[in-house]
Amino acid sequence: MAKDKAAVSKHGYRRVYRMLCFLAWCDEELAPEERAVLEGFRTRFGLTDLEAAMLEAEGKQRIALQLGQRDAELRLLVDSMIDVALADGVLALDEQARLLKLGKALGLPDGEIVRLVSRQVKKRGIGLEIEDWSDEEDEEDEEDEEDEEDA
Repeated sequence: MAKDKAAVSKHGYRRVYRMLCFLAWCDEELAPEERAVLEGFRTRFGLTDLEAAMLEAEGKQRIALQLGQRDAELRLLVDSMIDVALADGVLALDEQARLLKLGKALGLPDGEIVRLVSRQVKKRGIGLEIEDWSDEEDEEDEEDEEDEEDA
């Protein structure tokens, strides 16, 4: 743990926390489990309550979202974002999309993000509900067919 603290700057922790808040609020609500992950990050890396509140507001509003350049910061970001996404036991579509977008920004293939998420699910031994893109598309197709029949 001391190693990752030394490799990531104070500004790096702030950037990561802001991105975690961005992910946590993507479904317009913050589950208690997500709050617990954010609070754990805040205390572990020495962010004050005021700093955390300001960064959360920025993340929620998509303000100043940036990625650092240090490998240690980027690893911390990916791992922490997966922790937030898995916290409530539901991997929502918006969370999936944001994780994949982050992976692309870091030059990771989609399969790598999926592998990292799967590894965390196995490691924790948790049940996870994963919203499926195809389920939503199927519902839209059915609605379109019904609209065409009504016309």
